Amino acid sequence: MNDQLRLSATPKPKKKGFLGLFGGSPNEKPAAKASTSMSILSGLSASWSIEEAFIAILYATALVDGEVHAKEWEEMKALGHRVKIFEKKDDAEVDGILEKVKGKFTWDRKGEFPWSQVEGACTALARKQLGSTVFANACDIVFADRTIEQAEVDLLNRISGKLGLDTGLANNIITVIKIKNGHNSEG
Repeated sequence: MNDQLRLSATPKPKKKGFLGLFGGSPNEKPAAKASTSMSILSGLSASWSIEEAFIAILYATALVDGEVHAKEWEEMKALGHRVKIFEKKDDAEVDGILEKVKGKFTWDRKGEFPWSQVEGACTALARKQLGSTVFANACDIVFADRTIEQAEVDLLNRISGKLGLDTGLANNIITVIKIKNGHNSEG
């Protein structure tokens, strides 16, 4: 069986209207222009709640390509309101968790992606048997802006194992999300 996920990056032209690395909503001006070769995360704490770890993975997925697109931000907020672990949280509480997570991410000037911190969030979610759930939602974030960056493919490949998913299950999730989002062609 192939050890890699059946997902590849698609070339895309630069889009207008994306959020900056630290922009919170489509109406906010970007705080910093990102280079896709620079990495962007640090400060993910192992002591975060399950809800925070879940949102941290979604936020890391949105940021990994160096920019948060408006559609990724909208999808992240929508997922935070739909996922069962958030069912007892009102909109303000979910938004607060997202803001708390967002506030813990800082631009890493060294260009190092803090995999150990992201993997820590994955481990916490896998222990609660939420690996496939967060992976499916991370895939939704990847497809939200209708393009797939190589950094996103790399992140999904890396976190799938840390979330406790075998390659077959991860590929099945990707297939379903591709169909759901109209990306039916192989690639």
